[in-house]
Amino acid sequence: MHREFATVVTMMLTGTMDQQVVELSGSDGHSGFVLMDPEEADDPAKVQEVRDFINRWTAEREDGHRAGRHRPGK
Repeated sequence: MHREFATVVTMMLTGTMDQQVVELSGSDGHSGFVLMDPEEADDPAKVQEVRDFINRWTAEREDGHRAGRHRPGK
């Protein structure tokens, strides 16, 4: 997803334009970004909490693919 599109969608959903783009690098070496409220984006503990959540979600998803639980199109 492109940052510009993600920013516009976030503005539409929240009704505000003050989100910050935060670069995140995953445990698998890939990098990405999230849009966060400014107060949370400036809080290293909150950013780490988001990073940990994404890493857990990614690992669970990969485990599901390896175990054959993934169904294409679902």
